[in-house]
Amino acid sequence: MLVKGNLYSINDIISYMKDSDKRDDNFSLYGESDEDLQSNNSYYVDDFPSVDDNGKEVYPPHSFETSVKVNVHHHL
Repeated sequence: MLVKGNLYSINDIISYMKDSDKRDDNFSLYGESDEDLQSNNSYYVDDFPSVDDNGKEVYPPHSFETSVKVNVHHHL
């Protein structure tokens, strides 16, 4: 099981998603750059951003605590 707020290699995330018995795809991936997902990078797993009353995205607190610059969320 992937634990939200933790850092995982993209290979670990893909392996987890391949196992349909335990799969939970209710998460977003956060990276330190705005580039496409890279096989040699690691990503934080956390909740999807929410939207405030002004239409602005509100990111999970952990994404800011870890200095993650850009949200890279993909529904796997």
